[in-house]
Amino acid sequence: MSRLTATVLAATLLSLAPAKAEAFDWNGKTSLAEFDFGNFETDSGHPLATFRAFAIAHAAPGAYAFLARVLGPGFEDDESVPLQAVIYGSWLNEINTNLDGDGFSMRVLAQLLAARYSAYLDGRTHSEDYTAATGYSSSNYTHSMMVTSTTRSISQNEIFDRIQQYIHSSTTDAILELIIATKAKEQGTLSASEIARHRTAGLHSIGSVFHIIEDSSVTCSAGARAKVSCIPGDGHVVTGNTSAGTRVVTLSDNNFYERVDEHGDHPHEALDALYRPENISSVYGDRDPALTTSRYLVDIVRSVSEALDQTRSMPLVVNGALNPQFMQVAAATASSAAGTISSNVVDSRYAKQGERKAMPACTVGCDGKADGEDIAVEEEAEVEGGCSTTQPVGLALLTLLGLALIPARRRRKV
Repeated sequence: MSRLTATVLAATLLSLAPAKAEAFDWNGKTSLAEFDFGNFETDSGHPLATFRAFAIAHAAPGAYAFLARVLGPGFEDDESVPLQAVIYGSWLNEINTNLDGDGFSMRVLAQLLAARYSAYLDGRTHSEDYTAATGYSSSNYTHSMMVTSTTRSISQNEIFDRIQQYIHSSTTDAILELIIATKAKEQGTLSASEIARHRTAGLHSIGSVFHIIEDSSVTCSAGARAKVSCIPGDGHVVTGNTSAGTRVVTLSDNNFYERVDEHGDHPHEALDALYRPENISSVYGDRDPALTTSRYLVDIVRSVSEALDQTRSMPLVVNGALNPQFMQVAAATASSAAGTISSNVVDSRYAKQGERKAMPACTVGCDGKADGEDIAVEEEAEVEGGCSTTQPVGLALLTLLGLALIPARRRRKV
């Protein structure tokens, strides 16, 4: 999980060239792409993981007919509308989290983001679960991370459960929206714009779940330690051996997210930056998130296709409105399928209750300073989430204000 910060947004003024996402770091060059109204590049990180998931799904035996029916032919191309819409849904996890930024500068930035992305946020100015007590960690579960509170102790089990609930809800939404869009297209009963709206909403929900799954692979594993200096707790999660194999046993928190090592570097940044083609086998192995998200995608489109076949005789539209009888059946089908998919595909990445472990103590660099060093920060600097620790406030506010005056990136493509 990396989050937009004022430093990164200020950097957008320095380059208008199209840019690539840097691993799981949505900051840096990805933010520069706010000025690029083309597609997300798929060379690394979340976009690469999504591209790989689509490619693996495309090659899965017996999957193509379902994928083509629901997503359309050519879905596996890195510039296809379905693939780009899923990536965009993943990107919206970052936008949603940044609505909860703390401090004056981050609150102004959050308000500008809320205005800029209002079409995708249902008018919200904070994330869905925001409270003053949980603050900037309120939506950490959408990044496979721990939510913390200033007023009460939150257990690991509570947030593991919240992840499962969110995945089930988002998967239900994805299936239902894609059922409506595909049935409308096949029956010719909704306008092209209405079909696109339902289809895009479903794909965005898929992207949000992709993001959670992908972030569950960011950990200080043996493979990661061969590439970067880190300790257990760095990254988004801690993995360990369970009765079912290697699973996420602990959700990391903001103390580790902000940790600085003895060289003044942030291990979280280094771990976020590992998802590249040359590292996938050695660092991730069978924990490569694309192996999970590809199954998730195939199971969703198969469920959509099966639901369409089962309700073939039911009209989608009656008297100019969505048929309530059909919608009742479709909603129940979507929820049931989502439960099966979550249980069979996604839950296998996380340890079951009883095999989860408490967060290890963060003892070195947890104040945002290297041991024995005093790292200078600019006025009003805040070690927030993401991959930046300082915020040149004035220039950043001007930058995001400028961004708020243009349409949210890639809206025309998805």
